[in-house]
Amino acid sequence: MPPAPASGANTRPVDVSERVTLLDVLRGFALCGVFVANSFVWFSGRILLPREQAQALAAPPLEAVVSSLFNFFVNQKFVTLFAFLFGLGFSIQLTRAEAGGRPSFRCTRDGCWCCWASA
Repeated sequence: MPPAPASGANTRPVDVSERVTLLDVLRGFALCGVFVANSFVWFSGRILLPREQAQALAAPPLEAVVSSLFNFFVNQKFVTLFAFLFGLGFSIQLTRAEAGGRPSFRCTRDGCWCCWASA
């Protein structure tokens, strides 16, 4: 294994031509979905009520249908997508670090450490 370069050597931001545009767009879409999902839950005000009071507010049939559709199609789907995109971006970062000749993981007696060197 080649020796690791000095701290800061050959470290630079990724050029615009090297960025994966689709990954950035999907990440923005996922963050927007997380915001909408959290806004729906927090700004309804029911999250702040005690459980008994929230259950006492009987939802009209239309609100119950909309809430069920929201839970099925939106709730936590965007968090899952964002977590997947984080893992994908992290694997791209590690692949570029290895291609640049820098070790991405260093194992010592104390454990394994991940080096955050990007290509």
